[in-house]
Amino acid sequence: MNTNFAIQTKNPTKRAIIQYLKKHKTSYLGEILKSLSLSYSKGYKYMEELKREGLVENRLSPPKYNLVE
Repeated sequence: MNTNFAIQTKNPTKRAIIQYLKKHKTSYLGEILKSLSLSYSKGYKYMEELKREGLVENRLSPPKYNLVE
């Protein structure tokens, strides 16, 4: 796993999401949003951006997110 994920983005919210996933591995979106005090719309937007950037993925339903290895 690439341990330099956090420095691949300048956005502090994205870095916080990446740090959360590094610590918790796989998490539901709601768990991430609650932990980081993010609104659903803002958090979902950032998760979608991180997915497009190839840094996170979600494979389960309901979706759980994890860092791409």
